[in-house]
Amino acid sequence: MRCRSRLPSTLFAGFLACSATLVGTEEPFPILAEAAATVSSPATQAQAPDKTAAQAPASQLPAVAVSAQSQVSPTTFSASTELVSVPVVVKDSQGRHVLGLSGVDFRIYENGHQQVIRNFEAITETAVGSPVANDHALPRAAGNGYYGALGAVILFFDQVNTPVSEQAEVRHLLARSYRERQTLAIPTCVVLYTGSELRLLAQPTNDPAMVAAAIDKIQTTITAHGAGISGELPLPEGARENQVVGDAKLEQDRAVQRFVYYTGRAMTAGDTAQALTSVGRFFAPWSGEKVLIWISAGTTILIPANELAANHIRVFPLNVHANMPYMFISSFTLPVSTSEYDTEVNWGLLQNMRSVAQETGGELCNSSLQAEACVRSAEQDAREFYLLAYATHSRQRRPEWRTIQVTVQRPEVKVFARTGVLIETHPDPAQGKQKQIQAALMSPVEFAALRVDALLPDQDKPGREITVSLVMRADAQRPPLWNDSGVNFTVAGVVLQGMRVVQRFGEDVQGPLPLSTERELERDGLAWSRRISLLSSPSTLRLVVRDNNTGRLGSVTKTLPARATVQ
Repeated sequence: MRCRSRLPSTLFAGFLACSATLVGTEEPFPILAEAAATVSSPATQAQAPDKTAAQAPASQLPAVAVSAQSQVSPTTFSASTELVSVPVVVKDSQGRHVLGLSGVDFRIYENGHQQVIRNFEAITETAVGSPVANDHALPRAAGNGYYGALGAVILFFDQVNTPVSEQAEVRHLLARSYRERQTLAIPTCVVLYTGSELRLLAQPTNDPAMVAAAIDKIQTTITAHGAGISGELPLPEGARENQVVGDAKLEQDRAVQRFVYYTGRAMTAGDTAQALTSVGRFFAPWSGEKVLIWISAGTTILIPANELAANHIRVFPLNVHANMPYMFISSFTLPVSTSEYDTEVNWGLLQNMRSVAQETGGELCNSSLQAEACVRSAEQDAREFYLLAYATHSRQRRPEWRTIQVTVQRPEVKVFARTGVLIETHPDPAQGKQKQIQAALMSPVEFAALRVDALLPDQDKPGREITVSLVMRADAQRPPLWNDSGVNFTVAGVVLQGMRVVQRFGEDVQGPLPLSTERELERDGLAWSRRISLLSSPSTLRLVVRDNNTGRLGSVTKTLPARATVQ
């Protein structure tokens, strides 16, 4: 199914509703807008948990009574304390990471007021190129979404705002660079935006060949608005290339072309902002820092960056206009200096790209001929950074956006950090857990911080139900769900028919494990099963597993067969 209309603002969160195929599984993925079911099933316990410990969060401050002269009872306001974690990248004048800094080198300000840095962690690479982070050194504050150091690279091909002549060139450069690599230190995915479609062409993978293959599948998009009628920026007023002097009709046609071009760019800029924001939402539950390479010539309006920053998405705009001059530039007769026109046209686009990079803690890549360098720089920023944390307080009844500024007491360094944070009202770990699981259920992304496999039995016999087995294992990159203290995880799932949720379920599993069981788990993995009612036609099963000790997620999506009938 293809979407022909403009992207709807109310239901855009479906992401792949228009035309989507999960790479590797070749399974259709419908909208999961109704999949935000509360996990309310009773906990499966090997031992009854102590429920009293979570009744009063330690961070809650005493209530403050406000006196009143009337007989009305005093209004009570409670202030909540939230630990805000801020990833920071520091580079020297040559663009190299500055290592070896300590907490005393940093200053952090919220709404202009200096804050006390409560925790400091340097996230660095090991010898094998994997990031090392202490999951317990920085407690995660509700709403800030830091769940470890897995990270991801999102290649976002913006065909709407990229001229035709430049689309193929930047694709060629990126595909070639990935074909020359043996492996990827950070999972990378490919997203395509054409104005009428927003597609996930490759799930996050460490295989560069899969990334290159997904890029090779992209076709050049020609639109009358984003890429210009001829695929180029329209000629400026007074330019006489291929124009007979005194041809008033041709000049009028070009004036109409310029109007259509810039009007179209203005109309589609809002949709582009929605597309970027939606991608950020679907990667919000993904562990660690995410970097989004926005491959584009920019938009005529500012991209709202608050939600991207709140979801830990660093935007690296890759400006495809730079170093790719237009063929008609050299033959302008008027105006006298054609470079002035080029600067005037692109200056606003470039500033908008630079703005979204600065506000999210990313960096503008102003040379599409150096696309590989941009990607590698973004990869390093996602794996190597400083993690600062400070405590903040809120008495607001609604979430509040506050500005952040980070400085480093070193000369000639550049600091890259998001410029704001969303402060939740009375952050509750239980609500944070529910929010993360709901976001993962609604996402088309397969989360890979946990190794999860779903097994379906063969349909040899007629039946109305099927037993789905979920097997959770550990490998070299992903830790097990169990530890010396036992298990504490949540399984949530939905069954969909088309875009309609027909079943939803969830279960908390917690308790200690015998030593013999731990050895068996290391060998065979941890199994969880559930009976699922089949429908009269094939349906889609979406499962999400959350490690409640670390916040890591694993997910799997399967097609369920139709209900068998007795002949």
